[in-house]
Amino acid sequence: MILVDTSVWIDFFRRRPSAKTLADYLLEDQVTLHPWVFGELMVGDLGPQRLQILQSLHSLPELPVYAVTELSDFVEQERLYGSGLSLVDLQLLYVSILHRFPLWTHDTGLSRFAKHFDRSFKG
Repeated sequence: MILVDTSVWIDFFRRRPSAKTLADYLLEDQVTLHPWVFGELMVGDLGPQRLQILQSLHSLPELPVYAVTELSDFVEQERLYGSGLSLVDLQLLYVSILHRFPLWTHDTGLSRFAKHFDRSFKG
């Protein structure tokens, strides 16, 4: 399974070549969703097919949300404070490490840390 970040979904919906292969992974049932990624997409502008897109996303396997206290321990242990990662980035990175899923992102900061933890995915 591949954990797909919001940045890749946005590129996919905008039909950018960098996310073109996401369609193949979706057809192969290789994509998992995090609730916070769903939330970011939910509040974004998905265009006239917004409700249909959100409904389709609900059919994907979903990963758990970890408590901020657990993320705090992760930040301290790995010295990630001041790294420029957002709370959502930390959640996705932590989940990908715990579940051993590659993380597909187009965010340069998050990508750098995914590589550091050997969780990086290139679509």
